[in-house]
Amino acid sequence: MNVLGQLGSAIQSSLFIQSELKKAHAFIQKHDLPVEQVENDFHKQIIVLEQYAGTRVFQRGLAKYKVINVMLIIISVIILLAAGIVAAVEYLQPERHLLQVLANAMFDHWVPSITLLSVVFVGVIVLAIVRNVYAKQLHTHVLDRAWQAIFNHEDREQL
Repeated sequence: MNVLGQLGSAIQSSLFIQSELKKAHAFIQKHDLPVEQVENDFHKQIIVLEQYAGTRVFQRGLAKYKVINVMLIIISVIILLAAGIVAAVEYLQPERHLLQVLANAMFDHWVPSITLLSVVFVGVIVLAIVRNVYAKQLHTHVLDRAWQAIFNHEDREQL
């Protein structure tokens, strides 16, 4: 059920982004702004509008979101590389019994091993939760503040 929930959430997010991109294009056309209309890249379109308005609210929120993504990717790549190296050594040199050596080392040094695995496990979970929070904030609170700054700037320009 979780996979279906995530699929539904991804579809809903995609539809939201498309509707916001259309809203941005309509705003640009309605007010005849000297701003480029970016096709198929909502984040870039909002950044261009923000630059016109002289604010960086959305850019700062997007930067936080990207930092969390990079941290998750780094941890994932490190785990994948470690697993790949162990699997390759085990496959290429089965006489070394690397998996058995690692298992014995983990049991010999139980506390540090469990601590390290727990830190990595909790880190991935916490980063994933923080990423989801930033993603929701990016498309709600941060986006609303960015639109408000853009609207305020356009109202001042018309006066």
